Amino acid sequence: MGLGGLHCIGLHLNFAMTKGPKMKVLFQITSKETGKVVIRRRKIAKALRWWLRERGIVYDYTYFLI
Repeated sequence: MGLGGLHCIGLHLNFAMTKGPKMKVLFQITSKETGKVVIRRRKIAKALRWWLRERGIVYDYTYFLI
């Protein structure tokens, strides 16, 4: 079995692992000023946390899978 055979097996296994329903991550940020905010995008959640931290606003941050 040459290198081509190993490469083919690796691609087949990678394809088999990506099948099925994908789990989504939701980020929940809660503060007195904003209330409860649920965001699907990680970068937007990170930006909101940065914005709250810059203004000295206390917040609670959690994430969960659905």
